[in-house]
Amino acid sequence: MSSLNLNAVKYLGLITLALLLSACASTNRLSFQPEPSTAWRQSLNQMDSWQLEGKAGLKSKESYNTLTVNWTEQGDSYQVKMTGPMGQGQLSLEGTPQQILLTTPQGRYVSDDPQALLRQHTGWPIPLTQLTYWIKGTPAPGKVKGSLYDEQGRLLSLEQAGWRLDYLEFQQQGQAWLPRKLTVKRDDLELKLVIKQWQVN
Repeated sequence: MSSLNLNAVKYLGLITLALLLSACASTNRLSFQPEPSTAWRQSLNQMDSWQLEGKAGLKSKESYNTLTVNWTEQGDSYQVKMTGPMGQGQLSLEGTPQQILLTTPQGRYVSDDPQALLRQHTGWPIPLTQLTYWIKGTPAPGKVKGSLYDEQGRLLSLEQAGWRLDYLEFQQQGQAWLPRKLTVKRDDLELKLVIKQWQVN
């Protein structure tokens, strides 16, 4: 094969590689899709009294933690209990719009910033305020950068407040679809949630 043909093959190969990389980047980039106006999604947005039980895995560069999670919401107040393997290292969060109380084996701490308080005493930068909405499969109040819904109106992917969420499985509660498996990612931090049971009041 002549050097001219070899150069042509290399050139075509580089073009093909560039197109493939561009396609992958386009696949990962999430465009904005308005929230469907289905009846069950409207009831989901109004759902403010519920309880869930599940497991969480929190992975960062430095560590990996597995937790049992019990989360209860009653109107504007919530309580989140997180327990490590074999019942070790239990944390409790009790919050209202005005303040949050964090209870750990080391003591009790109060703040009006849930995310800052949790990060200060655990090292976990979990967006607790937004997660209250995200865990139900709905965007939090505020700007949404990207979102994707399926034909049933279920939220499949979301980009908001610098975080990327992917909803992998759902379970049906009455007419509504609630998440069963989801991931929450930002930079090197990844939170995986598996919700075993929902109870909607």
